[in-house]
Amino acid sequence: MAFRDFETRLMTVFGASGYSGINPTGYWIRGHLLDVGEDYTKRMYERYIQFIEIAKQYGITFKKPRYRSFINYILVLRRLGLIRVSRLAPPVKKFAKPRRYYTLNPAKIDSPEWSRPIQTLYPTTDTRWRKIHGLPVYKKALKRPRRPRGRPRATV
Repeated sequence: MAFRDFETRLMTVFGASGYSGINPTGYWIRGHLLDVGEDYTKRMYERYIQFIEIAKQYGITFKKPRYRSFINYILVLRRLGLIRVSRLAPPVKKFAKPRRYYTLNPAKIDSPEWSRPIQTLYPTTDTRWRKIHGLPVYKKALKRPRRPRGRPRATV
């Protein structure tokens, strides 16, 4: 499988700046939907995992999301109006839900919300926003020194 144009751009930008400069999942979904027009979640996830595996061979390591995380990411993009349901297909199995095909919202293709969609939808999760508004930043965001673990040594 050869890289598509948006995938090579994503690898070069991510290789230079890492997660602080770009959100690879969001940009990959955007580029994929621009390339194919419409697609459903399972196929997008499988193609994204293939992209991650091939990029690993070139020395660029992306975090591999779980399928449920990918679904939640799609729902965040849908709540922001960046993607929308284009059509519903009949279910593949007997008691399954109908398959949803997603497409890009033409009004928001170049929106800045693509760079940080989760922080756009939930601004209180963003460390910068919390610092500006004088709210406490969670321990995970602050790089505190590690406490020693276990029982202290006995002094004789």
